[in-house]
Amino acid sequence: MAKNFLLLIFFVLLLQADTEFIFSYKLCVENAQAVNEQIYVSRAMTITNTQKKFACKINKKIKKNETILKYLRNNKQSLLKCFQKNTKYINSFYEGNLKNSYSQITIKTAPIRFTVKFNNDFAIIDTFKTSAK
Repeated sequence: MAKNFLLLIFFVLLLQADTEFIFSYKLCVENAQAVNEQIYVSRAMTITNTQKKFACKINKKIKKNETILKYLRNNKQSLLKCFQKNTKYINSFYEGNLKNSYSQITIKTAPIRFTVKFNNDFAIIDTFKTSAK
């Protein structure tokens, strides 16, 4: 009896919950040259219970044996364009003297939670509305 009850809860959660993901981005520039660029896409560990808002549309189909996470990682540049309006943190450092100079700029985005819905020819990316404090 308890086993059936747990299975029922599991299937209800599967039907009800969207898979959430987290996107973050970091770019390091030293002396006017891009040194390091990192784009992270991973599954969220917890579910967000706020309203969704449309972010963008990716005009690529998901392949038959491709997971959603692999699809998102293959389309990182599209996600970056999608989320480039979100909150960014910029850190700048400059050191100079008569002989040489050194500058470093780091640009980071705040982690962005989002969901993905697939149609026949494209994917719809929705982010979550943040509550105004």
